Amino acid sequence: MLPDPFFKTQAGTTSRNLDDECQHCPQLWSGGFCGARIQADCLHIGSDDTVRVGISASPTEWFEAVHSLGELLHLTRNPVAVLGKVGAAPTLADRRSPVRPRACDGMYSPNLAEYASLWAVRQMTVFGVVYGLETRDVSGAVFERFLLPPHTFPELYREFVLTHQSPCEQAGQWFAANHAASARWRVGLSTRVPWLRERWKAGDQRVRRLRSRAVLQLLGAAAQEGLPLRTTLYQPAQTRAVLWTPSKEDNMSGKARRPEQFFHDNEVGLHLDLRGVNGVWLWAGRCDCCSAERWSIELAHYPDYIGLTLKAGNPSAEEAWHELIQCIFLR
Repeated sequence: MLPDPFFKTQAGTTSRNLDDECQHCPQLWSGGFCGARIQADCLHIGSDDTVRVGISASPTEWFEAVHSLGELLHLTRNPVAVLGKVGAAPTLADRRSPVRPRACDGMYSPNLAEYASLWAVRQMTVFGVVYGLETRDVSGAVFERFLLPPHTFPELYREFVLTHQSPCEQAGQWFAANHAASARWRVGLSTRVPWLRERWKAGDQRVRRLRSRAVLQLLGAAAQEGLPLRTTLYQPAQTRAVLWTPSKEDNMSGKARRPEQFFHDNEVGLHLDLRGVNGVWLWAGRCDCCSAERWSIELAHYPDYIGLTLKAGNPSAEEAWHELIQCIFLR
C-alpha cells in the first residue's frame, strides 16, 4: 500500500488561489506538464512544488477515464480517516440518481453536487514522481485522489489531460450544491450522531458510547484474529466502503498509543486519526433486509457528522465481531 504524503499536510486542503505561485515555474513558460502540452492558464504550481492542471469534463468522461487507467491507488478522506484501496476504480453502473450514482455493489457512491473542481496532479514523493487525478469539494478541500503507480505516465492519462485541460474558473460544477438529493444526503450525515446520542440518553440498550482510544485496540485485535471487516467512510461528497482483513502486522501489542495509526492488508489501507473524532458509538441494531442483529462501531467528527463505521465483513463473522467488541469495550 502506497502512503499518500499529500494527505499528511494541509497544503492541498485550502481554497486559496494558486495562480500567484505559478509565475516563476519554468514548466509554465515551456508549456509542459510532465511532457504534455499544457496551456499556461491551466497550470498551477503549489508551494510544495506539486504541479496541477485544471480539468473540465462531464461526470461520464471523468469516471470512465479514471476507470480506464487500470490499477491505481484510490484515496478518500474526511477529518477522521483516509481510506485507500489498490485496484481499478469502481464503475458507476447504477445511475438511477443522476446526482448520486452508485457502483452496483453499493461500495462507492459519489455526491456529484459536492464536486467543485477537477485536477490532474504531479507530485514528488519518497517513492518518486507520482501522477494522478484529484477532486475538490465546494469548500475547496481535496477529498479524493486516484494515484497511478510511481514513475508511470500512461498515454491514456496524458491524452485525457491534454484534451480536458481548462482554467479552473471556467470549469463549473456538475450540479447545484443545494440539489435536493444532495441536501437529503447531508441531512442524513448530520442527524445520525444526534439520534444516537438521544437514544443513549433515553437508556436505549442498543446504543453505547465508547472510548475513542479503544478503537485502535479493536482494529489491532481484529488483525490478530484475522477478522474480516466492512469499513465505510462518509462525507458530503461521497460514500466509500471496502471489505478487508487488517494484517497481523497491525496488532497493537508493543506499539506506542499514538492518536494516529495505519492499518492495512494487501489492497486496503486505513489511516485513522483520533484527533478528529468527536465520539464513538456502538449501534447494536437489526439488519433491514434480514432482521439479524448487526453491531456497528460508528465514529463521529466535528460538528457531529458521521465519519466512519466498522462492521463485520460478512454474516459468518458477526458473532466473533460481537465477542471482540464486548472484550474490548464492554467488560
